[in-house]
Amino acid sequence: MILLDTNVVVAYLNGDKSVLKSIQADIGKVALSTLVVAGLDYGAKVSRRAKENLEKLYQFLNIVRVVPFDVECAKVFGTVKSKLRSLSKPTGEVDALIAATAMAHEATLVTSNKKHFENIEGLKVEVWPTG
Repeated sequence: MILLDTNVVVAYLNGDKSVLKSIQADIGKVALSTLVVAGLDYGAKVSRRAKENLEKLYQFLNIVRVVPFDVECAKVFGTVKSKLRSLSKPTGEVDALIAATAMAHEATLVTSNKKHFENIEGLKVEVWPTG
């Protein structure tokens, strides 16, 4: 499974051709965390083109798998955050939640910002350039 980070989905929804090509090539493996969906939904609702952006998002959600943040994800999150704390290498709360979701579901997290996830041991990360 390929779990997309928010920044990759935003690039896709904005028409980034390289991201579009990559997603189309692996559409059967592509998934989103409910946490990413929440962030995208919020971002669309506060945007200048809310109706248009929500329509694009909901169309995308109809063709990809959505993975819930469940109890197993919560346990992985606790492990990730405690390890990062012991290393004095904090990361953003939402990034840690998304990473935990990927790890719990044995997925590769696809992002355009590897730095947010570089200290999370055991996380499979792939970088898709956007822009």
